[in-house]
Amino acid sequence: MRRSDADNARPDDLDCLIPANLTATAVRWAHVAVANADFPCDPPFDDESCPGHSDQLKSQEIVIDRAPEAVITITPSNPITGDTVSLGGTGEGQPAGAPDPFQWLIRDPDLIETEPTGTPVSVNLNKSGEWQFRLRVNYQHEPETPGGDLDGDGLYEAQQWEIRTISSVSADFTISPANPLNTEPITLDGNASNWQAGASLLWEWEVTGATTYNGCPDNAICTIPADALNWGEHTITLTLTNTGNNDVSTMTKTVYVANGSVQLDFTISDTTPDIGQTCSSTSRACRPTSTARPGTSAALAARPTPRATPALQTPTPTACRPPTRTRTRGPRRCG
Repeated sequence: MRRSDADNARPDDLDCLIPANLTATAVRWAHVAVANADFPCDPPFDDESCPGHSDQLKSQEIVIDRAPEAVITITPSNPITGDTVSLGGTGEGQPAGAPDPFQWLIRDPDLIETEPTGTPVSVNLNKSGEWQFRLRVNYQHEPETPGGDLDGDGLYEAQQWEIRTISSVSADFTISPANPLNTEPITLDGNASNWQAGASLLWEWEVTGATTYNGCPDNAICTIPADALNWGEHTITLTLTNTGNNDVSTMTKTVYVANGSVQLDFTISDTTPDIGQTCSSTSRACRPTSTARPGTSAALAARPTPRATPALQTPTPTACRPPTRTRTRGPRRCG
């Protein structure tokens, strides 16, 4: 469920809206996602408080989760051939069942299967290729729908699959800062990757989205200069190749590069509230970047060049109040 323009929502008027009729019992589970929509100004505002600034977007999702889910964690997170990993399993609510509520299916690249129980379990990745891990968590209540009974015992089971391609290289990278602005340098660091000793490595970076950037070297680290990217969503892919045996691994991440000349931000007191919980939200809009009086030649000279506004995927509200102050809303009853 998302807030829509029917709420006449504005950046300084954010509230946590949670359905009052959401219920959950031992045998009936509901799963609801509540999200605040983006709040663009359309067209970009250009008033005396923020001269020449493009509109800025930020959204945050809050989730109320009452559906039991199985979750797999793999440690280390980027294993290579020969590593021993620890498979951790968790299940929401109160898993129960004999002989153990946590049941695994492990299928190696030769399709040989083992079925350990419990959590955690250790697995030696002694072969290159596709490994499949399935976690099934048992509960002692009936499913809401027939699809929730996975083994035909009349009770609910939650399940998750994790599939990994294991080789002599495993690509991974970090993005710094984690919430970058287009007016500051951005560092992509591939040293989070994993590879076998002695491997000859080829590093290939791809940056696409609001900007296509081709300036990354064949190196573990790529620093993107300030102002090289437009603000907007970017997809970054690292392809790591062991040129000695042609093993290839890729990692793709998405990052939103914010407009460094103007910021819209808000915080929510609790992003995973319970039904009926009191929560509050705080919104903050842009402030002028120049101390020159609006309308003067100095103020006009200080205006940044607006960048192209990417296509918006969220409904546009009917009005957008010029963001000239900070305002706190809350507490408010959610429910």
